[in-house]
Amino acid sequence: MGCSGAVSRVDRGRAHIFSWLHEPRADLGGWLTAKFFFVRNGLIYLLLTWLSWRFVRHDMAPDLRELAEGRPADRLEGRDTITREAALLVVGYAFGYSLLAFELVMSLAHKWVSSLYGAFYFMGSFLAALMALAVLVLAVRRRMASRDCSLPSSSTISESCASASVCSGPISCGPSSW
Repeated sequence: MGCSGAVSRVDRGRAHIFSWLHEPRADLGGWLTAKFFFVRNGLIYLLLTWLSWRFVRHDMAPDLRELAEGRPADRLEGRDTITREAALLVVGYAFGYSLLAFELVMSLAHKWVSSLYGAFYFMGSFLAALMALAVLVLAVRRRMASRDCSLPSSSTISESCASASVCSGPISCGPSSW
């Protein structure tokens, strides 16, 4: 199925999903009209796609140059640009997806109005991301322990450094202290 097939299916099915197309709300003015609704959400998706493309392009530039030239690239080159692009992308995702959640979910039940739904969606997504990060940290920690590398407690740092000939940082390889 090509792009035109997907668009025609959305065009045919939107009257079933969005009941407000049959029952327009005059109290919301032009905000919840078919043209403005679909154009606005399409522009949000295009903006997020463009921001993502810019970030990936700047982030991959040293790697592509390294492959093309056959010599190691300077990893600090373009660091400020990548940081700026990442910040713009994070803010764009936070606002863009909060607005999309507000738009798409609130339009499913168009008679229900909540001015805080976007904020609730953002905080729920933020907390879900923190939980995913915690699970990822536990998985990586378990993998590190399987290689017999661990982060020692503060009392074992001095003991391991005293017994080892070289102490090279906070990660010690040896018996697991977890």
